[in-house]
Amino acid sequence: PLTCELLEVAAGQQTYEDNGGSFATRELDVCDDDTALPRCDILVCCDMLYHGWMAEAVARRCIEAYERDNAGLIITSPPGRIGEGRFLSLLDKAGVPHSGFEDAILPAWADKLWPNGADESVTGILRVLPPRLHLGVDQEEILYHGRAPLYKSARRKKRH
Repeated sequence: PLTCELLEVAAGQQTYEDNGGSFATRELDVCDDDTALPRCDILVCCDMLYHGWMAEAVARRCIEAYERDNAGLIITSPPGRIGEGRFLSLLDKAGVPHSGFEDAILPAWADKLWPNGADESVTGILRVLPPRLHLGVDQEEILYHGRAPLYKSARRKKRH
């Protein structure tokens, strides 16, 4: 719910409607395979890799969106979640190209979004461009349209 609200606020500041685009958020039980995944251009999943079984369900839905809709993926997960490795291995097995999670230092104002304060000042972000955008261009340029991101990031070190 908070993630959907934040996405809607951010979308309201964009000009996609001027170009015939649209934006909508929906909550989805990723474990309920009887519920159809809505068509999407970008699938966003936030902080859901707590367990291996949950990571498998999120991966199934991400792979489905990537293969069926040629959708991009944005997945956030704080460092060290149990299901992270399983999630990445399932993306690898399905051939979904990614560079792994990057650590992102959250801005100071993010602490005010949670009633008891943020659990951590760092989260991980995995971004996968839609397949139709893999044209040999700089992914960072596409993702940020030449602007700096709202957070500082550094490539996450591989865990053994």
